[in-house]
Amino acid sequence: MTIKANKLESLIGNKAIAVEALVDGVAKALVNYNGVGGVVNKSLNVSSAVDVAVGTYGFNLTNAMADQYPSIGTSIQMTDQAYGSYFGMCAEVDRFRDPTPSSVHVICKYSLSAGIYDCGMYSVTLNGDLA
Repeated sequence: MTIKANKLESLIGNKAIAVEALVDGVAKALVNYNGVGGVVNKSLNVSSAVDVAVGTYGFNLTNAMADQYPSIGTSIQMTDQAYGSYFGMCAEVDRFRDPTPSSVHVICKYSLSAGIYDCGMYSVTLNGDLA
């Protein structure tokens, strides 16, 4: 069945959104991952998570992206006070492993020393078209 519409409106009619905003602007995959415990807290379109190495994580998608270059957003939240100040901690796509339509690898590092650490909470979103 196909439903065609220009916009979606709430039942009480106080909010509406254009269908194009949903199709083009909504994350097609997301994962919230505990890098210390190796636990997926929440996910959408992620079939599995792999702890590749210290601070390096791989996420496999249930439904592949249309190509290997979706827009990828990353963020971290350190929960281990042993590292002290978290100024300079960053999350990024692993530059040694290009994303594929069905997986992405990310790392957590301290940008001043380039040291890689397991992150307490790591979030990744992918935007783009599904295959």
